[in-house]
Amino acid sequence: MLDSKVIRTRYLNETFSQYSNESLNTREKFWENVSTIEEQIGKFLEERYTRDEFIKVFTMLNVRLIGTFYVQKNIIVKYLYWLHDNQIVNNDLNIEELSDIAFEDIEFSDLVKGTYFKDFESLQKEIDKTVDRAGKPDNAVHDAAITLIYLAWYGVTAEDACKIRKSDINQINGEIYIERTGKPVIVSREAIDLISDYRDATYYTSQARYLIKMPYKTSKLLLRTPKAPELTAINLRNTLSRFNIYCMGDIKFLYSSIRLSGIFNRAFAEELVNGTLVKSDYDKLSEVFGETFKTYHDASDRLREYKSWKAMFHQQRE
Repeated sequence: MLDSKVIRTRYLNETFSQYSNESLNTREKFWENVSTIEEQIGKFLEERYTRDEFIKVFTMLNVRLIGTFYVQKNIIVKYLYWLHDNQIVNNDLNIEELSDIAFEDIEFSDLVKGTYFKDFESLQKEIDKTVDRAGKPDNAVHDAAITLIYLAWYGVTAEDACKIRKSDINQINGEIYIERTGKPVIVSREAIDLISDYRDATYYTSQARYLIKMPYKTSKLLLRTPKAPELTAINLRNTLSRFNIYCMGDIKFLYSSIRLSGIFNRAFAEELVNGTLVKSDYDKLSEVFGETFKTYHDASDRLREYKSWKAMFHQQRE
């Protein structure tokens, strides 16, 4: 009977002895995760996996980025070749079947989808469900968190969000001026109206033993709370964490994931009009993703992330 743990320890010692402890620990952690999944499937990789079983492994690993998928697939492929070359197993390990599996073949789990969003409508639907579930006497208690979610969707970085002044909000035009870029961000009517209500509010009502008013700290900045006249990037994420307490299922509002979702949603709309984005068009990628990439490699990485999002929500195979 093969002892999978012993075999993989030997493999790591033989293959990664020259690497740093950090690299070795990363590989060990990956194989620990695979072992947990094997237990749930009821079968070891050394016993020959089918195509569907390989796909199940990646699905259960919650792979969300195309680059991560191919790195992890390559790790398993190399291991299976090592088993074969060292004649540790006698059966056909189905390596070619694994090699042919593409990122788009993966079934994205609800956990992965729950931190990314397809469009503004689906984002707003989850916001509304979360507010309803919270059941607060005054929904305005969530205005700071919802404002952050809107800012993230429209591509504002966490650092820029913390610097937005009340005077930067133009409710009539639906614009929010960003000091760093010197340009306004155009948002939906629904978003600008709530953000403006939050901007103009001096307090919200909270429930303790009885209803009490929670006055905001006086501030020129948009983002503030009853405890602080401004928010840092850390405060920002803590505000979202408190809102996430009321989320349903696997939904979680994460600033970075929401921001990428909004950027990718707009990139998808751009593709429908002007054709598929390609990594060789460096200037176009910078324009669509709203970034100044330091290298072509950085631009290519962002394009791969976008393709991951597109495969997740639109099941489009490149």
